[in-house]
Amino acid sequence: MSAALHRAIELLIGFALLGYCAFEIYAGKAQGKFRSYDRREDPGSFWISVLLQLVIGAAFLFGATSWHN
Repeated sequence: MSAALHRAIELLIGFALLGYCAFEIYAGKAQGKFRSYDRREDPGSFWISVLLQLVIGAAFLFGATSWHN
């Protein structure tokens, strides 16, 4: 694959993660694979989950992933 295609995939993943984080903040609920975190019932776990996703999304947007040459 070309470098441009790799970068496009990184941008797509980064924007998808940031968009999902915006939706979680709007809805007040973070849905995980094994459980969900509600902003009112468990605020610490909710914000840690959102912050972790934001950091991962930003890493993809800024090109800090190392899966390409």
